Amino acid sequence: MWFFRTLYQIIAGRLIRDFETKANNGTTNVTLSLKQETGDGSYFVVLALKSAGNYQYAHFSRQQFDMFAAEVAAIQADLSNL
Repeated sequence: MWFFRTLYQIIAGRLIRDFETKANNGTTNVTLSLKQETGDGSYFVVLALKSAGNYQYAHFSRQQFDMFAAEVAAIQADLSNL
């Protein structure tokens, strides 16, 4: 049941803010979106990867995204030291 709820959130959630960039030599669109659930008003983040014939969506709760963002910051710090 969680799959359908998550899918509904991804599709029907109200878009608050998003950012789009390219990956894989420009063949994949990567979008990071902050969304709000229409039911209870909670916030969540969606990472979408779209390329020819293939769409992938990752749904993050606030807590999951906090952990993800912390790791991105750590990797970014590692890169700046190289």
